[in-house]
Amino acid sequence: MLDSIAEVQSAMEGAKYITDRPTATVLYLSMKLEKPILVEGEAGVGKTEIAKVLAQILQTRLIRRCARRIFTSARESPRRWIG
Repeated sequence: MLDSIAEVQSAMEGAKYITDRPTATVLYLSMKLEKPILVEGEAGVGKTEIAKVLAQILQTRLIRRCARRIFTSARESPRRWIG
């Protein structure tokens, strides 16, 4: 496990993924608290790459689950249809 935000940032950069401190902080806290994170953004900004690089650093298997649905209202959330 990575023991500090600086270690997360350094490990990501060592794996050729440049990350800023806020992103490294979220990743660190997610690992420390053993909680998932939701990464949102436009196609091609590196959301999947974060998961791939982190799995590589932690030497674990990456399991991908894609939610391909456009939500029509703010009240409609992924929890209602993912399970």
